[in-house]
Amino acid sequence: MVAAADCRLGAPHGDFESLLGDGAAALLLGSSGVVASIEGSYSVANELLDVWRADKDTYLRSWEDRFIITQYNNVVTEAVQGLLKKYDLTPGDFARVILYAPDARNHAALARSLGFDPKTQLQDCLIREIGHTGTPSPLLMLVAALEEAKPGDRLLLASYGDGSDAFILKVTEDIKRLQNGRGTRKYLQSKTIPLSYEQYLQWRRQIEVEPPRLLEPIVPAPSALYREQKRLLALYGQKCRQCGYIQYPPKRLCVQCRAKDQFDDYKFADSKAEVVSFLKDYVTARIDPPKIMCVIDFAGGGRMQAELTDRNPDEIKVGLPVEMTFRKLQDLKGIHHYFWKCKPVR
Repeated sequence: MVAAADCRLGAPHGDFESLLGDGAAALLLGSSGVVASIEGSYSVANELLDVWRADKDTYLRSWEDRFIITQYNNVVTEAVQGLLKKYDLTPGDFARVILYAPDARNHAALARSLGFDPKTQLQDCLIREIGHTGTPSPLLMLVAALEEAKPGDRLLLASYGDGSDAFILKVTEDIKRLQNGRGTRKYLQSKTIPLSYEQYLQWRRQIEVEPPRLLEPIVPAPSALYREQKRLLALYGQKCRQCGYIQYPPKRLCVQCRAKDQFDDYKFADSKAEVVSFLKDYVTARIDPPKIMCVIDFAGGGRMQAELTDRNPDEIKVGLPVEMTFRKLQDLKGIHHYFWKCKPVR
């Protein structure tokens, strides 16, 4: 078998790592410290118009279901069988098989037709838990499979869309490092459904509502976003080299000892915190009032102001444990503005 020497799944490297920090991305290509190596691949191209959406469409468009399922079966079957033949493998050589799934029934039927056991080898498609996610579907299933995988396990991954790409993955000893983090399983365990259907439609802009009677927000300057990306996107503050005081946002002077330009970077994104004080704002126009602003203290030092999200307003109190979550704040004149909020630990 020929292994792809520089195509492996692991932790981020280079400039991206310095920006986001260790473990910021679940799956990226790397050359060291990988959790799985890509040992082989096989691709099938098939320009097929089955599901599509124009740039101004609100909903997906699709052709007749039987045609789509037939093409799905044919294309993925060709990719998987081509992969097995190319590397002289059988379905029994794989601990788990991860296949794109249009629905749970056809997902299991395709795996069975390929010679895999749906009960012991087929990775759950997660449709019952999170619905049909489209293109990200096989990658979400891959994360879930890696959470349960053991070193030495061989996985088969096959995507679908204008063809299919099939891969052989071999799990390494570094898988233990990934399994200690928060993956698909823990996110599913912590999910809540706080929105009514009416609120969901408003958030997805499916129904038109009267805009708030407020001044239009100031559009963030692209130059400022570029300069401040480490502070805004990766949530880095600083730690004073003189007195050890930790502060956010970064400043030239330490607010504790007044030392100037004597700091090391300090990352807050992965730190737990607790609410020190909070404000419920019923005046600001929101779909889910009130807007809750908190002052939070981080474990290990540091304090900042942040909006609280994914919350029940009646359960907010001083001392509430929270963690940071990266969110899109707003779209202004085509510019997407992202920053961090806090949410209760679940």
